[in-house]
Amino acid sequence: MKLFDDYIEGCIKEWVRIYEIINYGNLKDKINLNIGCGETTYPDSINMDMRKTSITDEIYNFELFPWPFKDERFDSVFAFDIIEHLSDVFKTVDEIHRILKPEGNLIIRTNHCETKQSFIDPSHIHFFHLDSFSFYDESTPWGKKYHWYTDKKFKIMNKTKSGEELIFVLKKSVKEFKFDE
Repeated sequence: MKLFDDYIEGCIKEWVRIYEIINYGNLKDKINLNIGCGETTYPDSINMDMRKTSITDEIYNFELFPWPFKDERFDSVFAFDIIEHLSDVFKTVDEIHRILKPEGNLIIRTNHCETKQSFIDPSHIHFFHLDSFSFYDESTPWGKKYHWYTDKKFKIMNKTKSGEELIFVLKKSVKEFKFDE
């Protein structure tokens, strides 16, 4: 029974943390995109998935670029339990950067690379660590060293390991790195 109680307590803490992230910057009053929505919706969000669910507003294959949105359309993008399934992380995050308004938020939830869940799901093609998105933030050691990976930049506002999952809050940087010509 103790193991079950610990599990429930962990779930409650995780959902409290997610609720706080959703309300980060008063997101409930803004226009948001929820990619890979599954059966989960967020306030004032367009819910998109690759398959029809009870809450899906639009079906879309996120492997096709560009996505069908104008530049700087959204205040926030929720990417919960999807990024590990997509073939090109850099293209995906760059595309999210394109559709986010200046200083918009990208909120990601994915499995930690050291967990069983990362490897037992045969549709997972990427594995993530707390530092995996540091390459987008030039204030981090990884972002400084590998700034040339992408010219799209984010500031890491929060990164948390909660049980087996990672949660990232990234803010779109207005300044972009320019490659030498």
